[in-house]
Amino acid sequence: METVSQENDLGKVCLTDRVIAITARAAALTVPGIAGMGETFLQSLSSVMSDKDTDGVHVGFKDGAVEVDLYVCVRHGMRIPAVALKLQETVKEALSDSLGIRVSAVNDERLKMCKEGSHEYGIVAYYRYLIYRSLKNEEMKKYWLLKSAICDVKCAINDQA
Repeated sequence: METVSQENDLGKVCLTDRVIAITARAAALTVPGIAGMGETFLQSLSSVMSDKDTDGVHVGFKDGAVEVDLYVCVRHGMRIPAVALKLQETVKEALSDSLGIRVSAVNDERLKMCKEGSHEYGIVAYYRYLIYRSLKNEEMKKYWLLKSAICDVKCAINDQA
């Protein structure tokens, strides 16, 4: 079991990865369009009725910050990139506000499934640009916009985004 510690003039608080996972899962399930959570389709469907409070969430620690991987099932007819963006924002805000921890990444695992240079990779890269634009991170915003544009050029696609 891993922990993240916070210290101030009142004392020290240690949060386990389980506490972080429970908070992240609770926040994720409030996002419109999320049907369930789990690493497989069957797990995500059964998670709606499950009492397992950490299904579909993996927590890691890197350089003193928390990384959260979420495995979700999106409701039919929903725009996946829009739901993913809202999911990332909601979970990051919940962890920051309720637990006071710095979250370095909320990964939606979608980018890992795309072949770099493909049209799908370009779309995901563009949504990463939107995330960093909303976070006002200029360096990462430029990086992901360039990645998206390069994919569009390689695939000869004009999205007008």
